[in-house]
Amino acid sequence: MGNSGRSAASGSMPARAPDRGEGGEALSPRLRAWYEAGRTLSFRDHRLYYRTAGSGPPLLLLHGYPTASWGWHKVWEWLTRRYSVVTLDLLGSGFSDKPRGGPYDVASLADQAEAVLHNLGMDEAHILAHAYGVTTAQELLARHVVGGRERPFVLRSATFVNGGLFPEGMHPTAIQRLLIGPLGPWVAALAPQPYRLFRKKLARNFGPANQPSEAELAELWELLRFKGGHRVAPRVLQYLRERPARRERWVGALRRAAIPLHLINGAADPVAGGDTPALWRQQVPHGRLTQLAPGIGHYPPLEQPQALLEAFLAAEQEVG
Repeated sequence: MGNSGRSAASGSMPARAPDRGEGGEALSPRLRAWYEAGRTLSFRDHRLYYRTAGSGPPLLLLHGYPTASWGWHKVWEWLTRRYSVVTLDLLGSGFSDKPRGGPYDVASLADQAEAVLHNLGMDEAHILAHAYGVTTAQELLARHVVGGRERPFVLRSATFVNGGLFPEGMHPTAIQRLLIGPLGPWVAALAPQPYRLFRKKLARNFGPANQPSEAELAELWELLRFKGGHRVAPRVLQYLRERPARRERWVGALRRAAIPLHLINGAADPVAGGDTPALWRQQVPHGRLTQLAPGIGHYPPLEQPQALLEAFLAAEQEVG
């Protein structure tokens, strides 16, 4: 078993949230409390926000977009009772820096996760990844399968929640297609986009019976805009172009992995919910599949956290 201690990361410091976001809006008390419970770490001259808690087997949480690590807040307390949990805001998300030039390629995102874990003295972990974070988890899995890295990192299991594991099963939203296209930087330059437009488009990705509250949508808006994150969205979303280009590496890692793999899927997800389960059965027949109740969309950790926890625990109990 690898080290799951809580030594302070080299160069890390307590996270202190400013009173207001870039647009002048006050951070919600819940977001402020979340941020101030974490730390920041220097990565290639940028600040990464991360948070740790709990004891037990090490567990890395990789977030969706634009929910950042806050997207796990409804399952955080429960997970930290059973695991040594680590989560971070990848560059471009949440409370981490959002540099105009990146790096936002998937390899760099995986490097960020590894940097946090290594600085905490961890050389192995289970992974629970959601949406945007699923692709980073696939890169970490590919490194685990291929090996040969200077600082090998061992994965014990990987659970994916509503992510684009297979590019042929993905259905990007209209705004995603616009932002990754040639007009993306121009569209982002017009930001801030009206909150009502953000609210409407994001809510469509939630299940019809699990719509977020107005307060939750406002918090996600704050996270997106924090440190000017709305302006770098076109660069952050370029991972959508990487998926088909690196399909052989990332899907190949799923096929070849000898560790337990698990897909938890909300079928009401218009982005990745419909075709992904069938592709999973075909491409990863040795993997476990949990289909959540109908009506759960793209954000199970926020929509139905208890259902997500039950599915995750059932699989992890089999892993031991």
